[in-house]
Amino acid sequence: MTGGLAEQRRAAIRREFARRGSVRTADLAERLGVSERTVQRDLDWLADQLPTGRRVYGGLVSAEPGTAAPGLRIGLLLPVGDHYYEEVIAGAEAAAAALNVRLVVGTYAYREDLETAALHRLGEVRLDGLVATVDYRGHGYHQLRALGLTTVVIERPWHPDRFSSEVADSDQIDHVCSDHHAGAGIGLRHLAGLGHRSVLCLVRGTATAVPLLRGLEHGAAELGPSCPVEMHAVPVDPETLEPLPEVWQPLLADVIERCRTGAVTAIFAHADWEAQELHRRLATAGIAVPDRVSLLAYDGVRIDPDPVLSAVTPRRRWIGAMAVETVVDRLRSRGRRSHEQRPGYQVSLVPELILRSSTAPSPCA
Repeated sequence: MTGGLAEQRRAAIRREFARRGSVRTADLAERLGVSERTVQRDLDWLADQLPTGRRVYGGLVSAEPGTAAPGLRIGLLLPVGDHYYEEVIAGAEAAAAALNVRLVVGTYAYREDLETAALHRLGEVRLDGLVATVDYRGHGYHQLRALGLTTVVIERPWHPDRFSSEVADSDQIDHVCSDHHAGAGIGLRHLAGLGHRSVLCLVRGTATAVPLLRGLEHGAAELGPSCPVEMHAVPVDPETLEPLPEVWQPLLADVIERCRTGAVTAIFAHADWEAQELHRRLATAGIAVPDRVSLLAYDGVRIDPDPVLSAVTPRRRWIGAMAVETVVDRLRSRGRRSHEQRPGYQVSLVPELILRSSTAPSPCA
């Protein structure tokens, strides 16, 4: 690409940014006929040149107060404001501050009746758009559609084969989700790469379980017989989402015994509570982590200073930020997808592997 063409392209992006207050990488790449990587380099350069330009995930927004999206009110509806969603909220708040919009936050404690009530209350508040986590299999999704708001659903990807065909316009709602399927593969490849040839996986029975188990199955098939992978879904109490003691305690005792005999040298545990409980029980049994057994958590949110567990961690802050940026972008363009021939987005963010002190090469390697 010659310098002259690059200058013309950047000038066009600058004009679009001045007109709209933000630009998106994917839109510019399609419009200008170049790769997204080329546009990303242009936006990095422009962010340094423009005093009001702020780079965010997926584009460039105005950081000048009052210019980005004055007066917009965005609802943020989440199951709970706990350790997992605290990070989502933090990311959403940071993006809202950069875009000069106000967030109205509500939670419903994973109960369908409270979810229905929360959506009803949001319908009575003046909102311009909504970011929400709802269960497609309940009434939440249909109630969400009835609100008629520009909406981004987070952490509940749309899969037509899994849900009712009555929801025919699901492609007109944007989605931002963690790619738990990819996260499972990242964890298994890390353990296999350390030479472990017997990996036990424990998956808490929450909304994360389905894609995580599918990812583990796919990863196990890729590794083949050289690294057998055993999977256990751990049922939970529907109110507390904590493992059912009558299942968890016998399973935990069996896992500890198999680690004692060397039948298992690595454990991949979802979520943090299970991983920390395993670490405590292994220490009590005199089984050293990671010298005899490597322990990898999936979530990596609620990690105590001791033990310091390696973890595959969903990018929760990015999820919140990306969702708010997307809904604001839709509102700025007034949701006219047909005008731009643009379908709804389903963005999957790949988790990251954070290495700490609980994983090491297999003692059998």
